[in-house]
Amino acid sequence: MIRLKLRYLAHVSMVTGVLQEFYETRAASLKALLDELDQRYDGFQDLFLSSKDSGFNLNAMIFYQPPGKLPAPAMNLQSPLEDGATLTFW
Repeated sequence: MIRLKLRYLAHVSMVTGVLQEFYETRAASLKALLDELDQRYDGFQDLFLSSKDSGFNLNAMIFYQPPGKLPAPAMNLQSPLEDGATLTFW
């Protein structure tokens, strides 16, 4: 089980109803986390993934910040998640 800090900015917070939360998951990748969050917050995944090719939606951003490092835009849905990381959904 890994623990993440999730931050929801702008229109994303309208879907979640919160601005941030600490979240425990067994998800091994960003894609698995998006699947989980879509179960929790209906329509969440649609904000970030294109329905045509299952790639990233160009109208939204996800920033991933491993512990002790600077945040960077998420570029790969199969990227592994690290315990203590922060993800910002914008």
